[in-house]
Amino acid sequence: MNYVTCGSCGTNISNNEKFCPSCGAPNPYANTQQNSPNYSYQQSAPPYTYPSSPPQQAVDVPPAPNSLYAPVSVGAFIGVMLLMAVPLVNLIMLFVWAFGSSTKINLKNYARASLILTLIGIVLAILFSLVLGSVISGIFSAMGNGY
Repeated sequence: MNYVTCGSCGTNISNNEKFCPSCGAPNPYANTQQNSPNYSYQQSAPPYTYPSSPPQQAVDVPPAPNSLYAPVSVGAFIGVMLLMAVPLVNLIMLFVWAFGSSTKINLKNYARASLILTLIGIVLAILFSLVLGSVISGIFSAMGNGY
């Protein structure tokens, strides 16, 4: 009986076995001529070898505490909200945080979103005051005509 070495795990297996009894890898040298006619063929590809260990998983590494990508702490957000309650200081600090180079990303995004919402509020206030002014002006002009 002829023995060959498994290409996957290195166990000695006989030519009569189609699969390795240790790892289950197919035996490319299995004696298949018992049940089939004698054909001559060339093997086109080497036998498949199984990896010896599973692929490594990617590990998320938390950012350094002083990094721009580190999360802003709860205490820092409380300080931000207290500063947002002070008129004019809040607007200055929003511009500093939104366009500063050393501001953490979370705080920078918060400041930019607050500035965008403030701008939308100003535009809506102007539109509302124009509409309300034209309505009040129409009422006064109608009252001046004798009503």
